[in-house]
Amino acid sequence: MKNTVQAMVVMGCIAMLVAGCATSKHVPGAERIGGGNYLFTASGTALVESPGETREVTRAQVAAKAMARAELLKIIKGVRITEAVKVEDLVLTEQEASTLAEGWLSRAVITIVPDHRTYDDSLVIAEASLVLSRKDLEKMRRFVR
Repeated sequence: MKNTVQAMVVMGCIAMLVAGCATSKHVPGAERIGGGNYLFTASGTALVESPGETREVTRAQVAAKAMARAELLKIIKGVRITEAVKVEDLVLTEQEASTLAEGWLSRAVITIVPDHRTYDDSLVIAEASLVLSRKDLEKMRRFVR
């Protein structure tokens, strides 16, 4: 019985190891969409101070878009370039890496989406999406020392 349990534990570990190797191209925070491309998505929300007033709605839309963009940058900065180095580490130490990440962010598509949770238009939701290729991510490797 003891040998059977040990064998099952070893087989489970091997299975997890093999599964990990098979998905080594997984990028946390992104969905693989084919062709070596990854889709990163994030959302942001903002409250409308006075629902129905165009100026206040516009102000909330700008704030929601800024929140979505900031969340997207946070996700991208969390991407690991190597086992020990994240994009964030490079952006903090290398101006060129920072410029590259900002360039990626400028390609993001940010849209206002309907809020089906409230019916009084008091909440604005923005969704940001960005497609990066494996090649884009590999460009960050040159900053790893």
